[in-house]
This record gives sequence, C-alpha cells and structure tokens, in this order.
Amino acid sequence: TPAVVGLAALVMVVPALFFGQPFEEWFYRGLVLLVISCPCALVISTPVSVVSAISGGARRGVLYKGGLFLERMGSVSAVAFDKTGTLTQGRPRVEEVIPYNNYSAHEVLKIAASAENRSEHHLARAIIDKAREENVPIEKAQSFMAFSGKGVAVVFQERRVFAGSPQFFEEMGVDLSSCRKDLEERTALGRTVILVGAEEEIIGLMTIRDQPRPEAKEVVSGLKAMGLKVVMLTGDDPKVAEGIAREVGIEEYRARLLPQDKVAAIEEYRSKYGPTLMVGDGVNDAPALAKAEVGVAMGVAGTDVALEAADVALMGDDLRTLLYGVRMSRKARSVIKENIAAALIIKLALTVLALPGFVTLWMAILIGDLGVSLAVISNALRLNRFR
Repeated sequence: TPAVVGLAALVMVVPALFFGQPFEEWFYRGLVLLVISCPCALVISTPVSVVSAISGGARRGVLYKGGLFLERMGSVSAVAFDKTGTLTQGRPRVEEVIPYNNYSAHEVLKIAASAENRSEHHLARAIIDKAREENVPIEKAQSFMAFSGKGVAVVFQERRVFAGSPQFFEEMGVDLSSCRKDLEERTALGRTVILVGAEEEIIGLMTIRDQPRPEAKEVVSGLKAMGLKVVMLTGDDPKVAEGIAREVGIEEYRARLLPQDKVAAIEEYRSKYGPTLMVGDGVNDAPALAKAEVGVAMGVAGTDVALEAADVALMGDDLRTLLYGVRMSRKARSVIKENIAAALIIKLALTVLALPGFVTLWMAILIGDLGVSLAVISNALRLNRFR
C-alpha cells in the first residue's frame, strides 16, 4: 500500500514539476492508478474461496473446522487409517463363545458383558449386543478400569475380572496354555479374539468379526490414484490386520499398536513421506488424530473424544466422503491460486496501460476494481457446487 500510494503521488507530481506536463491530466492518471491498485480482489480471493469450499463440503458431509485444515488436507502425502469402525463397518459381531474350566458359555458371556458394560470400545459393544440377543442378564460391576488398547478390569461378584486381548493377559502373567490351541486357530482365520479371565484363570474365549466397509476398497484405490501413500494402523492382532488390509488393498499395515504407538507411527510417516492425514473414530485414535497434520474423524461412528481431536469430520457413514474431502481441498487450493494470479496479472496489465493514459477512470473501476472482484467471487463460488 505505501508503495502504490507513493507511486501514484509521483505520477501526479513529477510530470508537472519537471517535464511541464498538464497537472490535471497526470493527477487523473494517478487516480486511475490508485483505483486499479485497490487490493479488494486480491484480499478476498482467498477467504471467499475458503468459505465457499467449507460451505460446499458441509452440504455434502465433510465438516472442515477452518480454512487452515481445508488447505492442509489437499497437501498431504500419506493417509493412515485406523481399522475398526473406519475401514471396517464398526459393527463387529461375536461369532463364538468358548468356555473353559467348567464354566458355561452363558456364564462367560454374562461375565464379559458385565465387565465391558461401561466401555465405549466397538468390541465391548459387540459383546453387550450378543448378551442382549441371548437374553443374558448384565449385572453391575465395581471398580471399572480401562487399559487403553488392551482391555478392562472390574470387580464382579467379589472377584477381580479381566476382559481383553491375549497380550493383556500375558502382561498380567496369566497362563494361556489351556486356550493356546483355540487362540492360534482363531487368530489364523483372521478373527479378533477376546479373553475373559478371573484370578489368574481363563474363563472363556470369544471371537469377533468385523466386515470391511463396502466402499473401503474403492476409497483406498482412489487415494492411491491421487498419488498418496495409504497405510493402516490398528491395535488388533497381526493376522486380523493382514486379512482386512488384503481385502481393501493396503500393502503396508501395523498391528498391536497402543495409542502412543500410533502417535510414533504418524511421526515416522511424516518424516518418511511428508504431511500425513490420519483417519479414525475411537478414543484410542485421538492422540494420533491430534498429532497428524490433518486428523479426520468418522462423525457417525466416532466418539466425542475423536471428534474433538480431529480437524475434519465426516458426518455421513460413507467413507467415500473422505475422497470428496481431499478432492475439494485440492480444488480449493487450485481456485485460490487462480484467483490470486488473475487479480495480480489483470491489475499489473492495467497499471502498465494506465501510465500512458490508455485506461480511463471508469475502465479502472469496471475492470480493475469491481470487475476483478466479481470475477474472483464467481470463480470461488464454483466450489460451492463442486461434487
């Protein structure tokens, strides 16, 4: 602004003082220069594009929490997916209940459901749903403790009861020899295994299966077509992770990850591939969502913690909105560049033509100021209709 005002002042004064030119004519050209240089179009080119893109995204199920995240989403080089509830349907079902040590399947399900009743994890919901289907009563447990990414511990019927992954039980020093064969067979089939135990004995084993989302393979393929590296991060067993990754077309995956392990993986991918986007839906994903350049939460299936930690929320239950979100972000970045370039080029051309007097004041207003402003607004509004 100081440079433009100074240049206009020189155009008005110098020709009249030093070259004997008519002051009124050059004063007029100085005014034309000021009007052309008015930065309205340049100033609004970015915010109007951002607002239009955010509005268009919200109408189609992608909620950007600000222009910064809209622009960042289009510049990522890698995408990391959580598995359960993100690449899978998030509606896992209990397939088998295998009792041990003289317990019945009914008792195993009752103890497991009572232990998991206060958990928000998808697998816990599957166990509770199974108990309700079988009309198994769910009793109130005491002293609930959740071990993130591992399992839960409660006091049930005056006994300490645990439910969680086999690794959780191994860390507690529980002997798994009685269920080792069943555990290996189910894991080899790609099933998620949940153990139930009390006071250093195994009560039972449950297998849980979660189907991949029908659109997951299409989404992974679309992201790869955009040149993005796609990986999967999960706390589940490696065999389960391998089966899901193979079904949806992901070559690189990491399994048995705790929340802090996912954060470390995001940091590693950022240093290896560049800006990384993380997609998740659970409490365990929140630290990784916050760590990534852009965190994306599944709005329907996602927990409140994940939605709070994320920068972008997919409000529908269709993972294809992620593809739309990335494409919208790239389109918005392109439109912003187009608007800035158009404003600068047109104003520079008119400035050059204004000095010899080829541009009148009305031309400066209609083309250099109002015209360019309307042009960048119209171009930006295309984002609101982007599909």
